[in-house]
Amino acid sequence: MYFFLAANKESKNIREKSMATESVLNQCNDSLTRVQTFDASTLSREDDLGKQMSFAEAVKPAEAIIAVYKRIPLIARALSALR
Repeated sequence: MYFFLAANKESKNIREKSMATESVLNQCNDSLTRVQTFDASTLSREDDLGKQMSFAEAVKPAEAIIAVYKRIPLIARALSALR
């Protein structure tokens, strides 16, 4: 009887870990999608803040960072295959 209870508990732990892993993968995928689809030109806000206070200088570096994240889909697909 003890063996059965221990095996049942272990099975439950595996399911919970699998669900947690899936949740983390979904959160990562959602975050990656947000970064990849972010429009860096919206950072400037020159109309709202004026030329001197705007974040226009941040647009080019942000575009470079987003370009790096846009290379990740192959990894994301591989992670999805693990599900």
